[in-house]
Amino acid sequence: MTENTLKLQKEIKRHNELYYRENISEITDAEYDELAKKVGIQTVGSAPDDRFSKVQHIVPMLSLNKVYSQEDIEEFIAKSRELLNTDELEIMCELKIDGLSFTAIYENGLLVKAATRGDGNLGEDVTDNIKTIKDFPQALPGIKGRLEVRGEVYIRNDDFLKLNKNFSNPRNTASGSLRQLDPEVTASRPLRYFAYSLIGGAEKTQFEVLNKLKELGFCVNEHQCLAKNVDEILEFYNRIYDNRHELGYDVDGVVLKVNNLTLQNRLGNTNKAPRWAIAHKFPAAQGKTKIVKILIQVGKTGKLNPVAKVIPINIGGVLITRVNLHNKDEIERKDIREGDVVVVQRAGDVIPKIVEVDKNARSRKAPKFVFPDICPECGSRVDDWGICSGGNDCPAQQIGNRKTITLEKFISSLGIRLVGPRAAKILANHYKSYDGWYEVMAQLPYDREAPDKLMIIGVGEETITSLEEFFSDEDNAEMVNDLASQLKIESVSTNTSSSPFNGKTVVFTGKLSKMERNEAQALMESLGGIVSSSVSPKTDFLVVGEKPGSKYKKAVELGTLAMALSKFLNPKLDLTFKKVFGTEKNKNILIHFLNDILGFTGIDTIQEVEFLSTYMDPEVASDKQSIVDVLCKDSSGFRYVIEMQLARDRGFEKRAQLYAAKAYSRQVGKGGEYIDLKTVFFIAISDNTLFPEEVEYISTHNIRDIKTNGHYLKDFQFVFIELPKFAKNKVEQLESTIERWCFFFKYAEDTTDEDLRDIAEKSPIIKLAYDELDKFRWNEKDLIAYEERIMDLRKEEGILAQKLDDATEKGIKIGHEKGREEGEKRAKIAVAREMLADKMDINTIAKFTGLHISEIEKLCSEIANDTL
Repeated sequence: MTENTLKLQKEIKRHNELYYRENISEITDAEYDELAKKVGIQTVGSAPDDRFSKVQHIVPMLSLNKVYSQEDIEEFIAKSRELLNTDELEIMCELKIDGLSFTAIYENGLLVKAATRGDGNLGEDVTDNIKTIKDFPQALPGIKGRLEVRGEVYIRNDDFLKLNKNFSNPRNTASGSLRQLDPEVTASRPLRYFAYSLIGGAEKTQFEVLNKLKELGFCVNEHQCLAKNVDEILEFYNRIYDNRHELGYDVDGVVLKVNNLTLQNRLGNTNKAPRWAIAHKFPAAQGKTKIVKILIQVGKTGKLNPVAKVIPINIGGVLITRVNLHNKDEIERKDIREGDVVVVQRAGDVIPKIVEVDKNARSRKAPKFVFPDICPECGSRVDDWGICSGGNDCPAQQIGNRKTITLEKFISSLGIRLVGPRAAKILANHYKSYDGWYEVMAQLPYDREAPDKLMIIGVGEETITSLEEFFSDEDNAEMVNDLASQLKIESVSTNTSSSPFNGKTVVFTGKLSKMERNEAQALMESLGGIVSSSVSPKTDFLVVGEKPGSKYKKAVELGTLAMALSKFLNPKLDLTFKKVFGTEKNKNILIHFLNDILGFTGIDTIQEVEFLSTYMDPEVASDKQSIVDVLCKDSSGFRYVIEMQLARDRGFEKRAQLYAAKAYSRQVGKGGEYIDLKTVFFIAISDNTLFPEEVEYISTHNIRDIKTNGHYLKDFQFVFIELPKFAKNKVEQLESTIERWCFFFKYAEDTTDEDLRDIAEKSPIIKLAYDELDKFRWNEKDLIAYEERIMDLRKEEGILAQKLDDATEKGIKIGHEKGREEGEKRAKIAVAREMLADKMDINTIAKFTGLHISEIEKLCSEIANDTL
């Protein structure tokens, strides 16, 4: 063994002692792995601390081989398949928590021993300490024999931020907290854990192990994936890597395990690591490189920003070629020089910064860097603050050629912990401009009231604390402003004048199914709404979710408009129906719909439509039936009339024939020719079942000879769409354009943006119909009219329901005297009379009483005669 190898082994042992016993990391994981590769060894941990009792691991607690690339994963799977002589291999993917490994031993259901990993064979006894961790099971009811549970102890990032600033990082804090001689010290620390291994159980797969651990009451990480190939493994890895800052705790990779435990045993272990598992590590967050040159850039404010051009280095999966040096003082404080070897870290895994200069590697001849006193862009004098005095004469200070970025994306890209895309959007919508946002951020370290200004709906206390921590570091604050000076940051548009919620007070109640409460409130604020927590006479809108509380009752009493959170309105109301299909600008939507529903293709395709009327039939005005009446022309020039109506009542098929006849007869003016009468197509979209004997949700009817089925009277055709019969309720089930139209009518209010993307891809015209239903595009007047119509319907249904309850009770009493059936009939007639007196329309009365239309018409005549 060479002297150099012995030296490297001693170095590795020293780092092991620091990391596993003192919780100190002098070098990065990647640098440690490089050392280990040079000597050709793999270590597990370090010898247990002599201050603790020793625990022998019956099953060694091995380390994992680490890999960093897709090729490494492919090699692991290929080798496993080869050793197992199989082509099929399931891989369980789990998070690699950055904490301290433990094992807990249970005898007949009682916790008897807990230990750290130690050197893999001998660990430290931490039984009393682990019992102080909240929710850690100390007894497993019903378990016999010996059971061993392994996992990782960690500290959440928000809990770490609340601790004393002397702690270095969450991983070291967790490790040091569990390895305390005094359990009371451990108890005072906010330790948590995840369990991932079970030894001694009857489970056959790792997937079953995780489920069993949950069943036993252990905390199991919810982020896991059972993968069948490399693509699925990488998809999970990339998803976790991209969203790791949203987890709330540190992870440094993904662990890949052969799922089948029998196959795990067949693959076995080496002395240091299992052959059936590997750790796919995330890229390193630090690395060493060399400064090639220090460049000076001039920002929009005239500030001279020094930037170090470095030998390219890959940190965290990103190639770093330049590092911001912030200002003259930063260079002097760290004594940064051209040619220096430096440690570069990506702050928040995004922005690179120099955290250390290796002065031992510096050449004695390396001169100090002299900050310029003349602007390199225009030659003007630079003041003591590093600002060019050239003003608008300096090309760099003239707005125009800078990169443009949205405020939301800028905030998100800073890599501030817990400030991901969602939080960044909320902050951007609130502050509107970079200057407005940065002014508050920069005051966080100095102004005690500044954090109160961050109490924004949608931004939690943990996020506020994280922002305070980030901007309390002056380097971070200056770096953000320097970066902003190189960019053109777009402010959030404040044009909310067209929003129906602009300046309106909005209150939320109940559980929202489509988004979190804070997201919905932030959305409402971005639309100009004023979000309040309580209902008052000043409340304009109440957004109602599932199981609304007392706010809903109070809103009803005050007459406040209540609305669902859904983005899309109900297309089956007169206002929405006519907005989609009954306007000049949407003729194209109507033409597509008619061709799709009627099955017109080729020369039969409708090319033009002319609106005859989009009105409320005065004879049914109280029912507000929507009518779209159009004259159509096909490719061959043939003309015909199409009438569309929405139906909410049973028995509508009779009225359909009446309306079709009216559309037919309206064509004959005074002295008109019958030969000019055009074919009438009547399309009805019904919320009720009209033909119980029909199975299909779309049925077509015309006039035929009873005996021969001859079709000679061709001027009438009826198409009924019965939505209750349309059974498909998921976008992925839809197979045709007609089905997508039916989905539109039945489920528009429940359609998600993801659903709409799928619909738009296959039927772009239906996407335009959805756009017309987007409530956030409606003006205040129309939206209020819509919501008032909804409330009218609800009140009407409530009144009718109460009347029917009264009718049933009254009918039962009468039934005792004259027979139940006759009594109930008389009660319904009595209710119908009351409803006619309230000027409700005949069809609505028929719907809620069950009386036939002819019976109600007879009552109308009787009432009319009574009044004569």
